[in-house]
Amino acid sequence: MNSFRVITFMVMVLSLSNMALSQKTPESAVRLYCALDGEGAGYSNHQEHSKEFDSVQMDSVEAAWDESTVIKDYEIVGVIKKEGSAKITVLYHVLGKISSDLALVHATSNEKVTFDVVRTGEEWKVDHSEIGPHITKTAMLKILNSERADAAQKAQTSNDAQVKEVLVNLERAIHKIETW
Repeated sequence: MNSFRVITFMVMVLSLSNMALSQKTPESAVRLYCALDGEGAGYSNHQEHSKEFDSVQMDSVEAAWDESTVIKDYEIVGVIKKEGSAKITVLYHVLGKISSDLALVHATSNEKVTFDVVRTGEEWKVDHSEIGPHITKTAMLKILNSERADAAQKAQTSNDAQVKEVLVNLERAIHKIETW
């Protein structure tokens, strides 16, 4: 059953770029929100799918999180519908946390989050989520590898010790997350 969930999650993530972004039900809006967030769209406004991520939310805000949660996957575990609104509970299977200064905490756990979802015309949207990004391990490694490439390029043209320290910290973080 667990491998079925992982396969289902991966198929959904891989099909993001090909699927029509649908928010026809509260559950589909939350699934889309979680899938886009899982790909890193909520990590910063400079990530792929950031615009789609903003369109799934009532009032999107500039992403500025001090910490991100690295997840294995997630599943919807509860749905309460009312007229024009819903509460959708998601269970995240957490691998650990990474802070903006690249401090890592590897701690597997399950985290329940209840999203408020509201109808806006024919679509449903997440009513501003206060949780930080919940990014899949694969997406986090992609983001960190991109940042490492930028840092490596800067390190080649700079004698600044801080630039080289950032590169070392990125490489350390990537290596640790790969083992999660």
